[in-house]
Amino acid sequence: VTATAETPVAPIGQAGARGGVNRSKARKLVLAVIAAMNGPCKIGTARSGAFVVRPAAAGWLVSVRVTGKLNGWATWRVTGTAVTPLNALAKRIAVGCRS
Repeated sequence: VTATAETPVAPIGQAGARGGVNRSKARKLVLAVIAAMNGPCKIGTARSGAFVVRPAAAGWLVSVRVTGKLNGWATWRVTGTAVTPLNALAKRIAVGCRS
């Protein structure tokens, strides 16, 4: 809403959507990738302060603090339902810790 225009009301569940998903859905998509690699990588997520979700061009940047065999912040880009690893830790998790 501005002084001269008003945008249409967003459908239920789509408020704040970027790249086809909202902030909550972007976080859930990244956590699904990490959960799939919990066994092979022997990782988990931190108990507090584990997630940062920021707007990015055409989507979201999601950072997750992982603990266990691998430690640190894994950063991912979410556009639509595609989850792409951005930093070295995220790339290692994405391939099942084989490299």
